[in-house]
Amino acid sequence: MQIAESYKILGVPYGSDLESIKMAYRKLAKQYHPDHGQQNTLLFCKIHDAYTSLKSSSSVIKSRVNGYNEIDILSMGDLLIKGSTSTIRKYAARQLGLSGKMTSYTYLRKGLVDKDMSVVRTVIQSIAKLKMNRAIPELGLIFKKSDSSIRKEILEACLKIGANPMMNYIVQEAKRDLNNEIRFSATLLEKQIRMSMRVNTR
Repeated sequence: MQIAESYKILGVPYGSDLESIKMAYRKLAKQYHPDHGQQNTLLFCKIHDAYTSLKSSSSVIKSRVNGYNEIDILSMGDLLIKGSTSTIRKYAARQLGLSGKMTSYTYLRKGLVDKDMSVVRTVIQSIAKLKMNRAIPELGLIFKKSDSSIRKEILEACLKIGANPMMNYIVQEAKRDLNNEIRFSATLLEKQIRMSMRVNTR
């Protein structure tokens, strides 16, 4: 059974969390269960199959923990690496960014070398969302080889992550770029790094 069809059968919006799916299933199960006098066993079987399909699906957000949706990092990481389309891989990268877990970097770093640049951009945005300082060396390597759209994304990510002396390599590369926006962002980042170093030395 298709995932989208399962959501439709249960009457919940696509992407609903597991709790919403359980509530919808229980309500429909009470209404259509053969033990409750309903003769439509086929409909009940469809409802049960939809619930089972969504419950075991890696695309379902499992629960909420500390304000973040608890996401199955392993399943999303697998989708990011092996997803057949860029849409699937971008979805997985976004979910990893929303996970709030630094362990998702194991998969995000592999997504940095995706053949589709829109996936790479999404991965960089997720790294920024998680404020992953440990990604800076990889971002520096990618910065040197990338086009201006990826370079801009990396500089924006660095500004969001926060000043770190490890970003000096990216700053120096960006200051040599022909694009004015990139050089301007490099100047902002350089100022941020200098200010943080002054604060840390006091």
